[in-house]
Amino acid sequence: MSAGAPTAPLASLRDEPALLLAVSGGPDSTALLLMASEWAEPKPRLFAATVDHGLRPESGAEAAAAAELCARLGVPHATLRWQGRKPTTRLQERAREARYDLLAAHARQVGAGVVVTAHHLDDQAETVLFRLARGSGLAGLAGMAARSRRGAIDIARPLLAIPKADLVALCEAARNGTLDAFDVQWDSRAALGVVMAAGGYPDAYRKGDTVDGLEAAARLPGKVFHAGTRCDGSRVVTAGGRVLCAVGLGDTVGAAQQQAYALVDAIHWDLVQYRRDIGYRAIARERA
Repeated sequence: MSAGAPTAPLASLRDEPALLLAVSGGPDSTALLLMASEWAEPKPRLFAATVDHGLRPESGAEAAAAAELCARLGVPHATLRWQGRKPTTRLQERAREARYDLLAAHARQVGAGVVVTAHHLDDQAETVLFRLARGSGLAGLAGMAARSRRGAIDIARPLLAIPKADLVALCEAARNGTLDAFDVQWDSRAALGVVMAAGGYPDAYRKGDTVDGLEAAARLPGKVFHAGTRCDGSRVVTAGGRVLCAVGLGDTVGAAQQQAYALVDAIHWDLVQYRRDIGYRAIARERA
């Protein structure tokens, strides 16, 4: 693979003795599997597992397809089945808990200290929205951690900064036989985003407020992404709950945080709301 090969997002996992890849057969986890299989030696011992919850008629066939792909790539695979009667309430939440329990148990069995999932940037946005909808307020904007602990096993999510569309494109390159030429532009700097929300969000939120300061922000380092805006003549106005995301880049999380909040300070609309503590736990780990 070239220097721009699609293994760069997994660099933080390179020194792990063994990894268990959570593979569902969808494009996201297939891209994760392809990335890991493209690692040059020496690399961690790789294992893969698919959790069959038994909730859909096609789940067995999907697990079999994942097993077949793993066999072609030389990655040992196991299908883990959620046994017993299924709950009648909070089904998705309990299925997620069962999935992590099964993966953690299998990781211990094969000697892997880390379970790697294919959660991506789009998943992160959905997680934030779900937590806000459950009433966690702006605290829900913390989203998923890139690495967390579950008992004796770590859960790693190395693709959180990558949009789903990029993972689909990687799978298409593999299907077309052009994976060797697939060029991933990967920035090794830390990135930090601050979501700016409309007044009233996550409940009934305001629309139509004029967003000021975008031209000033465009002259600053970093990037402002629009999520809930629209043009009204010469004005940009709010049109959704999550209006903007101000993203800073830096050699450290602290530097990225400063850049992101400089963008936030340049932008204003009536009753704008955002958190002031994004990244502080990561910064504390940097300073430890």
